[in-house]
Amino acid sequence: MEILTSAIGTDIQISVQVSDTEGLLVECDSGGWFPQAEMTWRDSSGNTIPHSSKYYSQDGTGLLHLKMSVLLKNSTHGPVTCCFYNPATGQEKRAGIVIS
Repeated sequence: MEILTSAIGTDIQISVQVSDTEGLLVECDSGGWFPQAEMTWRDSSGNTIPHSSKYYSQDGTGLLHLKMSVLLKNSTHGPVTCCFYNPATGQEKRAGIVIS
């Protein structure tokens, strides 16, 4: 007999830092994932936006905390969505912001 476990993470938190010269640094994070979720940024058309950084850490119970950031140039406008996808369950969580 085989038992598989998974955990869908907590609500996604998005933060924004303004850089006068480069644009906006947008970061999203979520904890409580297992197994490790796939993380992507998407534009309004659903296209993947290359991330600036990704960070993973694991707590004492084995659950993962995931953080990802993207640098959006000053010319970026419209919605940007952070997506976390659990490949074991096929479930996804999303959160977005609108850049204007």
